[in-house]
Amino acid sequence: MKKLFPRFIHKSWGVWEGEILPGPLCEWYRIRVVYRLKQPPRAYVLKPALVPDADGNIPHTYRDRFGRLYPCLYLPRKHEWMDSMPIAETIVPWTALWLIYYEHWRATGDWLGGGEHPQVGRRGIRGGRRRRRRQERRSGSLADVSTSSPSLVTPNGLASS
Repeated sequence: MKKLFPRFIHKSWGVWEGEILPGPLCEWYRIRVVYRLKQPPRAYVLKPALVPDADGNIPHTYRDRFGRLYPCLYLPRKHEWMDSMPIAETIVPWTALWLIYYEHWRATGDWLGGGEHPQVGRRGIRGGRRRRRRQERRSGSLADVSTSSPSLVTPNGLASS
């Protein structure tokens, strides 16, 4: 992580924090990436705080068991991220891309990121086969972005063209 993103610091085992600039017209974001063995990685947006719409919603987000919000970056059921994939080459760029879609959504009200929007209730994401409702979008998910294509965030933390 430190090699690709020098603005990130290793906080503890499996936890990194750092700043990214998702795009040239975006603001800087401080994120925390958390990865625990046998669990999918998560990226939390620390600063600036994510702002919900008038109904209190932010598209394509989950809540952890403590109620903290984090972006939906990939679909675990579809194996878009596997533990053999480097976090610095997947989760951080996918978070930058999600933030670009988030900023566009804040400005226009339209989510252009595709994917599935998780159904979130008072207790978090609705689970179980009987209660799961999915909204498929033709454009795919954020994980459809190839990690071999030019990165949104360069090693010095600046957006690439």
